Amino acid sequence: MLSFRKYCLSLDESLDTPYPWTTSHVNSDNYRAMFTVPAASKVGQPQTPLLYQVDFAKHTEQRIWWSGEDVHPWEFTFELAPRSYAQVGSVSIKSAYGITQTGHAFTVFATVIDVMKAFVARQHPSVIYFSAHENSRVRLYDRFITQVGTSVPGYVGHKLTAAMRPRGLTSAPDWIAADNYVIAKKAIPLKTILTAVDSGD
Repeated sequence: MLSFRKYCLSLDESLDTPYPWTTSHVNSDNYRAMFTVPAASKVGQPQTPLLYQVDFAKHTEQRIWWSGEDVHPWEFTFELAPRSYAQVGSVSIKSAYGITQTGHAFTVFATVIDVMKAFVARQHPSVIYFSAHENSRVRLYDRFITQVGTSVPGYVGHKLTAAMRPRGLTSAPDWIAADNYVIAKKAIPLKTILTAVDSGD
């Protein structure tokens, strides 16, 4: 297993070499990008090229009151595209969110970050939130969240803790919970983000 220092160095180097990607669905409330991971050549690795999709979806039912107006957060996810997951099945990759078994985990993540930077440049979101759906992503996200200021200028990253969820605020969105992540414009205080309400409840 890589030491944490070597792990961070490997991730930092990979951020300079993303895969080519294209957008497939873009409007005021949604942004989707797609990219293909080449078939791995190692024994035990999937031999089928893998198609990933990166999605950003604005949640207009959620709002954060900031600077005199409602701010709607965006949810960020990335996973194997349905048809790609159907091709490899559960034998090669145990989850649609899995990346470690692709043989290209760092480059996959570098591509996702490249997409995120393009999304931010286009949509200028105030708040983005996301979760580590799979254990293989935790160290990647933990590392990235400390580098947001460099990777995505003008923004800052936060990893949430259980203590941060406001007590007695029953309308708080589910993502305001331990071990979830938030990327926000530097001007928006974290305590303001934590006052988010979900009017869809």
